[in-house]
Amino acid sequence: MLLCSACNQSSEYRLRVERELSRNVKYDTLLLNVRFGMNKREFFAHCWELNKKGFIGEGINNTTVNYTFERYGKEFSVDFYPKFHKGKVNELPVEYKYSAFAPWTPKYSIDTLLSEVLVIHKEEYGEDFMEIKSKDKGSAFTRIDGNRRITIHKNIYTNSVDVFYFDLLSDNNTIVNDDN
Repeated sequence: MLLCSACNQSSEYRLRVERELSRNVKYDTLLLNVRFGMNKREFFAHCWELNKKGFIGEGINNTTVNYTFERYGKEFSVDFYPKFHKGKVNELPVEYKYSAFAPWTPKYSIDTLLSEVLVIHKEEYGEDFMEIKSKDKGSAFTRIDGNRRITIHKNIYTNSVDVFYFDLLSDNNTIVNDDN
């Protein structure tokens, strides 16, 4: 029965990818107006402007971009840095954490963080995230609209929630499946 459920999830995912790609609609805008297709110079210039306005700063070990925001009476810390393929952004991995994370406090648990990050993304991108269950990673939530795939799952090793924006039209798209 579990095997059949996994097959159904995979089939539903593949059908959704095919349907969305066949629409020939491109969605390039990501977090903080970073876009698929930006080259490194454009990305750094965009971040420089955000930094001059005090909106973002240096992230983990000065290797990511960081910004914080408040929601639900909590402060969220967000780190990201895009992946470039042939000099253009084709993926944006993002890590969400609570600034005041405490594993023993339900208000700041990783499960609560996942729920809140999912709500934030549903408000921004739409409600139709599908849940994909995995033995290895637990549940992930994926939304595909046009060429943009957004996958959200918790990372128990870093007490964070990882969000991956991926351009399904990228020629670096070696997989079109339910892995992130």
